[in-house]
Amino acid sequence: MKIAYIIPGIPQTGPVVVIQNLVRYLIKQVDKVDVYYLYDVDQPVHFDCDIHRINYQTPFDFDDYDIIHTHTAKADLYGAIWSWKMKKAKLVTTIHQDTFVTEKYRIGAFWGPIYVYAWMLLQRFCFDGVIFISKQIRDTYEKYFKGVKTVIYNGVYCDYSIPVNKHFISEINDLKAKGLKMLGTYALIMKRKGIKQVLQFLKQNPGYGFVIIGDGAEKQNLQIMSKEFGIADRVLFLPHVPNPYCYLDDIDIYTMTSYSEAFGLAMVEAALSEKPIVCSNLPSFHEIFTEDEACFFDLDNISSLSEAIRKSYANKEQLGLKAKEKAERYFTAKKNAENHLNYYKSLLSK
Repeated sequence: MKIAYIIPGIPQTGPVVVIQNLVRYLIKQVDKVDVYYLYDVDQPVHFDCDIHRINYQTPFDFDDYDIIHTHTAKADLYGAIWSWKMKKAKLVTTIHQDTFVTEKYRIGAFWGPIYVYAWMLLQRFCFDGVIFISKQIRDTYEKYFKGVKTVIYNGVYCDYSIPVNKHFISEINDLKAKGLKMLGTYALIMKRKGIKQVLQFLKQNPGYGFVIIGDGAEKQNLQIMSKEFGIADRVLFLPHVPNPYCYLDDIDIYTMTSYSEAFGLAMVEAALSEKPIVCSNLPSFHEIFTEDEACFFDLDNISSLSEAIRKSYANKEQLGLKAKEKAERYFTAKKNAENHLNYYKSLLSK
């Protein structure tokens, strides 16, 4: 079997990391894997296969492959444009998010649905198969798609051998040395991630500190908010770093406060680091962990968030261990690759 993955660029974002991990395992199981990308980025991730720069005006030899698998809107558009030239290869896409909610936050309540419907029309009529990364996403969106549909949960690979920035570690340690109970998160920082809720919690709870790793459109607003709340001395903002799970050693609780998320990739990484997790009460998060494995809170309810954080801290060793056991059983990159390979085989057999 020969597989080509098409992505917009190769930064360290959730979908790209998932493909990086897929390649790591599939390249040993199939005849060929290549990655094609549309845009250059400053900090590209490494792939264990050949990568190729492409553009919308030029096709590559699609029928040198059995599977063409696109990820996210820009790559789906490329696949749709050239789908008429794919005589042999099967064209597949993955739905990585609750698209309506995500685009509402990104481009607004009016243009968001228009953009999503146009995107799904391309997927419906040009693609042979679609993968949903949770049952909640499947239940919401499967009616919009034709082709062979399945659910495959994302998988995580953690490499703790990557060197960390010692200065950033020192800054985390300095904050913890104040005797604070440490909360932490990392993300592409946008409104949808709901990080402001943790700042609201800190305003009412002086015994806690918070480490936020990442960059994004909402970062400056959160920095301003932390000053307005008088908690700037307890909140540490760090930039995007490779493999941010390597910075969780001195974090007591990992927080995942998203308003919408198809799959909590970072949450699973935190679990593999044996960290207790506090997360928003989303159906997709309940698919990953039970209430014996993580602590859930109601969105925009700071009392509920406070209760979840206190419960998580009181039971952090037990919760961290249970979450790790669950993640190792179901949400590894190896398991994800096995599920993809089985799906590709079933698609080709049809």
